[in-house]
Amino acid sequence: MKNVLSLVLLFCSIFIIQAQDFVQDKAVRVGKLDNGLTYYIRHNQEPKERAFFYIAQKVGAIQEDADQRGLAHFLEHMAFNGTKNFPGTGLRSYLEKIGVKFGADLNAYTAVDETVYNIDNVPTTVNGAIDSCLLILHDWSHDLTLSDKDIEEERGVIHEEWRARNNASQRMNEAMMPVIMAGSKYEDAMPIGNMDIVMHFEPQTLRNYYTKWYRPDLQGIVIVGDIDVDEIEEKIKTIFADIPAPRKDAAERIYYPVPDNKEPIVFIGSDQELLSPTVTFYFKYDAPARDKKNSRQYLINNLYNNFIYGMYHDHTRDIAQKPNAPFGFAFVRFGDFFIAKTKKALALTVSCLSANGDIEKGTVGALRELFRVRQHGFTQTEFDRYRHDMLVGLNNLLKDKDKRQSSRFVDEYVRNFLDNEPIPSLEDEVAFWNETLPKLNVDGLNDYLNSIFAADDRNIVIAVTAPQNDTLKLPSQQDMIDLYHKVKAEKLEPYIDQVSNLPFLPAEPKAGKIVSETTDKDGYVNIVLSNGVKVIIKKTDFKNDEILVQAMAYGGLSLLPVEMYKYGSLLNMMVGVSGWGNYNFSDMEKKFIGINADINAGISENYQSIAGSCSPKDIKTLFEKMHAAFLYPHKDENAFTALVDRLKRSLKDGKDKPSTIYADSLSRTLYGDTPYTEKMDAENLDKVDYDQLLKLYKERFADASNFTISIVGNVDMDSLRPHLEKYIASLPSTNKKEVAKPVLKIIPGSRSCIFEQEEETPKSTITVLYHADHTFDFRNQLMASMLGQALTILYTKTIREEAGAAYSVGASSSAEYYPEEKAMVKVRFTTNPKSQELAVSLVDKGLQDIASEGPEKADIDKAKEYLLKVYQSNLTLNRYWQYVMSYQWNHGVDISKDYAAIVNDITAKDIQQFARNIMENGDRIAVIMTTPGAK
Repeated sequence: MKNVLSLVLLFCSIFIIQAQDFVQDKAVRVGKLDNGLTYYIRHNQEPKERAFFYIAQKVGAIQEDADQRGLAHFLEHMAFNGTKNFPGTGLRSYLEKIGVKFGADLNAYTAVDETVYNIDNVPTTVNGAIDSCLLILHDWSHDLTLSDKDIEEERGVIHEEWRARNNASQRMNEAMMPVIMAGSKYEDAMPIGNMDIVMHFEPQTLRNYYTKWYRPDLQGIVIVGDIDVDEIEEKIKTIFADIPAPRKDAAERIYYPVPDNKEPIVFIGSDQELLSPTVTFYFKYDAPARDKKNSRQYLINNLYNNFIYGMYHDHTRDIAQKPNAPFGFAFVRFGDFFIAKTKKALALTVSCLSANGDIEKGTVGALRELFRVRQHGFTQTEFDRYRHDMLVGLNNLLKDKDKRQSSRFVDEYVRNFLDNEPIPSLEDEVAFWNETLPKLNVDGLNDYLNSIFAADDRNIVIAVTAPQNDTLKLPSQQDMIDLYHKVKAEKLEPYIDQVSNLPFLPAEPKAGKIVSETTDKDGYVNIVLSNGVKVIIKKTDFKNDEILVQAMAYGGLSLLPVEMYKYGSLLNMMVGVSGWGNYNFSDMEKKFIGINADINAGISENYQSIAGSCSPKDIKTLFEKMHAAFLYPHKDENAFTALVDRLKRSLKDGKDKPSTIYADSLSRTLYGDTPYTEKMDAENLDKVDYDQLLKLYKERFADASNFTISIVGNVDMDSLRPHLEKYIASLPSTNKKEVAKPVLKIIPGSRSCIFEQEEETPKSTITVLYHADHTFDFRNQLMASMLGQALTILYTKTIREEAGAAYSVGASSSAEYYPEEKAMVKVRFTTNPKSQELAVSLVDKGLQDIASEGPEKADIDKAKEYLLKVYQSNLTLNRYWQYVMSYQWNHGVDISKDYAAIVNDITAKDIQQFARNIMENGDRIAVIMTTPGAK
C-alpha cells in the first residue's frame, strides 16, 4: 500500500487553484532560448556539492523511417563516441577523472517516443566541472562527430547488446507488436531495431536522422543541484546560443495515434525459454490531451488509478495466499497502452503460476475479481484506508521537504518537458490534497472505474504468452474471447472487507531493563540490556522522518541440518508471506495503515537479521513488529501451501531453461557435488514439513543475547529507552554463543566447464573467476574495488570497443572473509560464439597485463576519484552509517575513519601486487555455455 503514495506523487503532481489552473513550483526556473531550447534549473543541496545534468529529447524510435530501424538507439551510443569538444572517448575519460562513473553516473536511454541523456553526481567543487558538463549537453544537442570509423566500430557493440537482451520476453514483445498495434506506426517501433539495418546502414543515414530530429525545439535540459541558478542560466544562454533554430520547414514531431478496435484483438504466443504463462487484458481508452493535464479531474482520475491498483491487488493477493489458487499473482495498472503514449489502457495482468499452470483457470480467477468490483464496486472502508494512508504519507513528506534528493526533482522536470506533467511545490500539493481528499468517496472511484470500459466491449486487447512445451495447452483466440464473455455474464457476490480486531501480539511483553548506557568519543550510544542484547545508536539529522534499525546475529543457514540447507530460500519465502503475531500478511497491511514502520526478517548463509525503518512517531510499532518477528512468526498454512504450489510450478517450468542450467553448472564447478549445492526440486517440495521450517526459523532467533541492534536516524533517546526495555529486553536469551560454519568453499584447482546448450538466440555465456588465498582487511577491500574498476575500464576498451565482442563486461574484484579469506576477480558477459575464444583471451590478458606491468595510473586515479566522491555523498546518508555499524560488528573496524587517507595511500604498484598474487598463487575457473553449431 505504501507504493500508492509514490505513484500518486509521480503521476499526479499538480496544485489546482481553479478548475483549469495550477501553480508551478517557484523554486525551479524554467525558460526557453530564442532557438527553442527549453531549460530547467533548480538549486538543491541534497547531496551537497553535487549537480545533475540531463538533456531530454522528444524523439525516439517512432521517428525512424523504414531504413532507419534501430538508428535512434544507435545514435544514443554514438553520443559517447566523439563530439566536437570531446573527441573520441574524451567525454567519458574526462568525466571519469572527476569521479563520474560510466554506467553508474553517466548514461542514457532510448525509448519509443523519447531519448534522455544524464550526467549524475557531478562534483561542483571541481574547477571547470560545471562548464564542461554544460558543454557536453551542448555537444549532445548539436555537435556529435558521427565519423564513419566510429560508426563502424559501434555496430558490433549494438549487435551484442541485442544478443544480450534478446530474451524470451523481448522476443514475445517483438512478435506481439504487429498484432496488438495493428494499423499504427507502433507496429514496428521497438528501440533495439533491426539488426540487418544496424549492421549495414550507410553512415549518412544516421547523420540524416540526427540533423532532422536532434534540434532545440525538441530538446530540454535539466540542471539540478548545489549550483547558483542565476549563474547557470547565464551560462546556458551563452553556451547554447550558437545552436541554430530549426528551419521553417523542419519535420513535424507527430504523436502517432493508435486506432480503436471494435472486436477484441487477441495475440497468442509461445517461447521455449519463457518460465510461466501470463495473460494480459488491455482495456484501451483515450489519453488526456497534453494541454489538459492541469484539470481537476485529471488529478483526481490519477488518484483513482492508483487506489484501484492497490485495492485490486489486495483482493487478488488474498486469493493467491490460499491453496489451489487460480493464479500466482494478478494486478491491474493504468498507463500507456504498451509502448504508445497516445493511447491509455487499464491492463489486467495475471500470472498463471498455479499448481498446473492452467491458463483458463488463472484468467477466469483474475477476471472474476475485476468484474466483481465492476458489478459491486470497492467498499468505503477500503477507500477510507487508502485515503488515510495517503494523507499521512503526504504530510510526513513535509517533514523532510528540505532534504529531498536532486534526482527526484530531475525526474519530475524531465517528465514535465516530455509529457507536460505538472511540477508544483510540495507544500501546494499537500495543501490541495488535505482540502480535496476528505471530500472524495468511493462512489466517485467506482463510477470512474466503470467509465473506462466501453459498453459495447470495444478497445479490448488480449495477450497470452506461454512456455513452449508438450504439457501446456494453449487456448485459441476465440477461447480467450469466450472466457471474457463467460465471466462478464456471471452474477458475482460482493467483496467482503474483513478486518481483524485481535491484538497484534499474542502476549503482553514483560519488560526487562537497561543494564548499562555509555556514550563513546565518536558519539555512539552503547546500551546493554538485561537479556544480553547489545544496542548501538547513532543520532543523526540527515532526515527528520527516518530511523533505521537492524538486529544481527551469527549463525544463519550454515547451522541448519545439512539436509535442510537447500530449503533455505523456501524458509525465507515462508517468512515473507506469513505475517507476525496474530495477523497474517493481509491483516497486517490493513491494521498498520497510515503507520510508517516496516520490518523484514531474513536468514543468510552466515547470519540472521531483522531490519526495518520507521518514522520517529511510529517507533513503538516498529519494535512491536520486531518483538513479534523474534517470537511469533504467524503460522499460516494456507499461505504456505499456496507458496509451495507456486514454487513447484516455477521449479518444474524452470528446470530445463538455459539460465537454470547455467547457474547449476556454475555452482557445481565452483563447489562440487555436495549436499550444500543440492537445489530444491518440484518433486521433493511436498515432503517439506511446514512445522519443521517454523521450528528452524524460531531456533535462529531463539537467543536474543546473540544479537546486536544498530539504530541510526532521528532518534529521541527518552522515547527509545522504554521500547527497548519492553520489546527487546523482554526477549528470551540462553547465552549460547553461535558462530557460522563454512559450508560453501571453492574447490582448489584450476578448471573449466564448457558445454553446449540450445538457446533461441545464439550466444556464449561466460564467467571467468580467479581466486587466491589473501588476508582480509578494509585496505584490501578498497584495492579490490579499484582493481575491479580498472578492469572494467580496460575490458570496455579491449572487448567492447576494439573487438566489438560484448555490450557490457561485468568485471568485479573482492576481498572475502567468509567462508575463507580470499581475493577474487570475477568477469561475466555474453558474446557471439564466434567471438568466444577472442573475448576469453582478452579477459585473461587484461588481468595478466595488470599483474605483470601494473594498471594504468590514470585508471586508478579515476577509481580513487569515484570512491572518494561516493564516500563524501554517503556521509549524510543514514543507510551508510548503518553499514558502517554493521561492518564494525562484523570486523571490529570503523571504516568511516581515515577513509580518504587509505584510498589515497593505495598506489598502482599496490594494485599490481594484489593482481599478481591472484594470478600467480591462485586458481582460474571458467564456466562457458554456448549454443551448439553457432561457431
